[in-house]
Order: sequence, then C-alpha cells, then structure tokens
Amino acid sequence: MMACTTTTQAINVLELAGAVLHSRTRALVRAAGVIVDGVMPVEGVQSAMFFYAFKDCAPHVLKVLTRQHDAKTECELWLEVCAHALDGVFCVPVTLLDLSGDHAVHLAGGGAEVTYLRAGILMPRYACTLANIPRSMEAAWALRVLSRMSASLRAVHASGWVHGDVKPSNIFIDFAGDAWLGDYGSSCRVSAVASYTGGTPAFQCAEVGVEEHARFDRACLAVTLCSAMGQLQPERAPRDGWPATLLQAALAALDDAPLKAALVELLVGTLEGAS
Repeated sequence: MMACTTTTQAINVLELAGAVLHSRTRALVRAAGVIVDGVMPVEGVQSAMFFYAFKDCAPHVLKVLTRQHDAKTECELWLEVCAHALDGVFCVPVTLLDLSGDHAVHLAGGGAEVTYLRAGILMPRYACTLANIPRSMEAAWALRVLSRMSASLRAVHASGWVHGDVKPSNIFIDFAGDAWLGDYGSSCRVSAVASYTGGTPAFQCAEVGVEEHARFDRACLAVTLCSAMGQLQPERAPRDGWPATLLQAALAALDDAPLKAALVELLVGTLEGAS
C-alpha cells in the first residue's frame, strides 16, 4: 500500500493502475503456464497492478510490482515460513514470475510506455477480504479467524519475520469462509526492522511499535478484529494508531465472552504498561 503526498505521485499511480499488459507480456506469462485475463479493480491507492489470471485451470491473481526486489522479498517470506512451519499455517501462497534481464517487457498506459515489468507475483484468487464482508462479523466466525491468523503469525515470527501490515484487507476469505493471511509487501525480517516503512496506522496500537516484532503484529490483529466486529471505526483512528486505552475499551465492550477471552490471551504482555 502506498499513500500519495503530491499530485504528481497520484497521477503516476493512476497511470500505472490503468496500464494494460502488452501482447508480448501475455505471451511470456503464458509460457510460464499463466493466462492473464484482464485488469482486476482494487480499491484504494495501490503501488501495484492486479490482473485476473488462470493457472492449471484454477483462478489466480497476478500482482505486478514495478520493483523486482519487492516481489522477491514477498516470496522469500512465504518460502521461509513454509520451510519451517508445521501444518495448520494459513498464509496466502505466492509464486514469483521472474521476467527480468533480457526478458524484461514493458507495460503501457494510454498509448505511452510507463515502466518495465520485471516480476509478477502469482497467488490464488479468494472470494473477498475481511475488509469487504457484507456486515460485521459474528463472534463464532471471528473466533475461527482469530485462531487461523494467530497460528499464521506464530509461524511468520518463528521464521524471523514481521508481517508489518495486519489489517482487514490483508486477511483473505476463501469460498469456504476460511481466512488466510496475505500481502507481504510491508513485511521485513526482524534483523532489518529498522528499515521498516510500511503499515497502516488505522489498524495499529499507538504504543506498540514494529520494533516489538510479534507484539506489533498481534496488536494489529486485535485492532483488525475489533474493527470487523464494529467496536472500532478505522476512519476515526488517530494519526499514530489507536491508544491502548481505546483498544482495551473496545475489547471490554465485546459481548461474546469466549471471543473476548481469546483476544485478551492474544494480547497477554502486549499492552502491559502501554496505558
């Protein structure tokens, strides 16, 4: 996710988002067994383009980033988590399509060249995200989502990574109603957390910084679920994230005792001293 601070940046992002794949690009991705089938509209300001795609006769999404390093980093997290995690980890699988070097091809928007396609990220297509479910979550489903996301974050942290941007639009819901943690564009290794620049303050706790690694992601998950339950309104979030006192008040206001207990357990040790 990228926020534009100038008119020029906004125009550039708009042009990039409206770009279409050249026929040569389509041929290259088809050679990798991928069929591209049109631009996928995505809400909000994006630093990538998304395309409907098919691979092995199954629906996928092709995410195109302008910087090769970003695509590789996203896929490295997935590979490392999978290499070390046991069963029961629910992270969106991603595959790198490398079109760099002599095979780099260009994109066009409005008849003019915009940038070079260096890499694409292929991922499964999901029914929706937690951000666009039709109504507030029910407590029983929220518990299921919490369980799956907690397990996924434990695997991410055990592999030496911080997700960095846990929020409703990065929790994908499949056609069976199960949740998957995805979008690793803001993720970073714990050893490189000093260079972290991502995240979404509206789904963060103000007193828990990314340098606290696992605590940071857990606090973001708690804010995300409180938002999905209607206890917090992201559009009213303070600039630096939710104060711990407001997050604790949102937890206290939950009617469902099992869900409240599970969220409190998630945050054990995270908010101590923050209020």
